[in-house]
Amino acid sequence: MDGTNVNPFIPIPSKRRNIIITIFQTILAIMKFPLFFMSFTLSFIYNMVASMIPIALLKRLVMQLTSKILFKILLFLSGLLSINPQPTPLIDTYSVPQEETKPKSGDIIISNCASYLNLFWLQQQFSPIFVIPCLESDSEVYVFSVYGLLMRILTVQPLRRHQKVPLSIVIQQSKQIKCPIVIFPEAAVTNGEYLINFRDFGKDVDVNDLNFHIYGFLHFGSSFSPNFTFGNSISHLFRMIGRPFSGMKIKMALPQDIPRTESNSIDSAWIAKCRSIMATIMGVKMVDVDGAEFEKYANRRMSKRKKEHKD
Repeated sequence: MDGTNVNPFIPIPSKRRNIIITIFQTILAIMKFPLFFMSFTLSFIYNMVASMIPIALLKRLVMQLTSKILFKILLFLSGLLSINPQPTPLIDTYSVPQEETKPKSGDIIISNCASYLNLFWLQQQFSPIFVIPCLESDSEVYVFSVYGLLMRILTVQPLRRHQKVPLSIVIQQSKQIKCPIVIFPEAAVTNGEYLINFRDFGKDVDVNDLNFHIYGFLHFGSSFSPNFTFGNSISHLFRMIGRPFSGMKIKMALPQDIPRTESNSIDSAWIAKCRSIMATIMGVKMVDVDGAEFEKYANRRMSKRKKEHKD
């Protein structure tokens, strides 16, 4: 960890709840869980079927339509009744609110990876290709579906795969299937309190015809943190479903605030600027911690638990 002993992977303790509220939320979760499970299962089945459709445009239409409906239901069932996309300037002003700039096919959305509920919203809105930068190569990424990434997060696994794909190829594919790319440069889930280091990515990518967007997710109105890092994922998901009301803000950097790339290429300095912009619009602190520390911390935590069980 960094010199301040800040650990962005430690789960945030939940606030104390009245016993009556706890009972109410438990009953609510029991009532909502079957519909949640059914909606998630249907979305998975429809996406599997859609992936077999040979016509690209029809495949994309089916995936978008099913994700739009079913992931919206999942967001509602998880208690997210207030979702506010907010174009946010770097300097707070009293000017007229900016219009939201919609990502197009081939665009790259740079986002923080805190809560798995963020994935639900991104899938519902864009049905994107999700990618994680590789530690060993700044030109390659790990490619995930929303289901693969969700399973990794809920089973507390590192966000990586055996297969690596050049980001330039992923960009070509996203243009062919008419969807944007979502990249999580932190390469790990966090507790949402801080922004950890961004990994380098995009080496040798031609940025001439490429648009970038910066999204930062913030959650509010919940006594239990929606940012899952460690613990019992089923219990965490159950608590999310039991929430009667909570909210989420998606802070979006304005197009004019997103830095220009030098010499039409992505470099470390440009990525650092994007991280600084995300931290500013979210109002969170940056810490000098790499996503690879998540796995080290997870291993130490697991070893400690095994030792406690033996004792």
